Amino acid sequence: QRESLLKGGDSGEAAVVPGDPMKSRLMHLVLLPRDHDDAMPPSGKEALTPEEVVLLANWIHAGAPM
Repeated sequence: QRESLLKGGDSGEAAVVPGDPMKSRLMHLVLLPRDHDDAMPPSGKEALTPEEVVLLANWIHAGAPM
């Protein structure tokens, strides 16, 4: 849900900052090395493809419409 994405979680940082992918915690977590403890998706799950990362960044840049 959009409200959950926009408010800070345990980190206190918003998962998504509409219009600014590089200030969005979700992008930070997706771009971490796969062996990092905080990397998303978590270990055991398939990593996003480069194309999916671009789609995610574009979606956030567009304001994260639902």
